[in-house]
Amino acid sequence: MLAQVLEAGHTLALPRCGKAPNMIFHAVSSLAELVPGAYGIPEPKADAPAVAPEEFSLVLVPLEGVDGAGHRLGKGCGYYDNLLTKTNCLSVGIALSWQECDSVPVEEQDRPLDAVADAEGIRIFRDIL
Repeated sequence: MLAQVLEAGHTLALPRCGKAPNMIFHAVSSLAELVPGAYGIPEPKADAPAVAPEEFSLVLVPLEGVDGAGHRLGKGCGYYDNLLTKTNCLSVGIALSWQECDSVPVEEQDRPLDAVADAEGIRIFRDIL
């Protein structure tokens, strides 16, 4: 999916994890530029151009669980909760069908996702058009 974003000519910004809950997103022009980072996850080099969350049109959000209202359960460090408070872009969770559940714990700072995508398709939680 990331390669297709680049092939289509869009800007691809990927995170570098700092001290929780902060991530800095950097533009990449090739997936070959990525280096092993926090938690062994490939990430951009530190000197790659930074991209501010206010510039995002879409953010793909990892999750551990998601309910029918778009509330997500993350890993508990707050990286994506923090990010979603800084942008008004479309937020789409990336899930496996077994990660969808009846409910997840919701806290005051949590922002529900706009949609979730899994192997079955995309489920939209709010009017996004």
